[in-house]
Amino acid sequence: MPPAPDRPDGDQGPPEKRRAEDNVFGQILMERGVLAKADLDRALREQHEAAQRGAPRRLGQILVARGMATIEQVESALDHQRKRIVICEHCIAQFNVPPDTPPEEEFSCPRCGRRLRIPDRLY
Repeated sequence: MPPAPDRPDGDQGPPEKRRAEDNVFGQILMERGVLAKADLDRALREQHEAAQRGAPRRLGQILVARGMATIEQVESALDHQRKRIVICEHCIAQFNVPPDTPPEEEFSCPRCGRRLRIPDRLY
């Protein structure tokens, strides 16, 4: 049986854990020269505000939308963290699975029970 997906958008566990995971993700990008600390802080604030409005977004999604990182840089940082994103085809929730998960592996969405898929590309 495949491992259950973790960290769904909108239900990502305690705020401290989310912030710590996003800080690690952001730190990887800062160490690679992709982000300045001020950019990371701005993106984390935007992420927090979006979650408070009930419209949570992944940090990588914000960074790409704001032109602070490329999709390739985000994917590389996720690989470094040993994470891969799967998406629910019905409710559009996103979850993390190990990066070596085969594309044909099937998961059910913990929110709606529908099929999760590994996207061809992020964002």
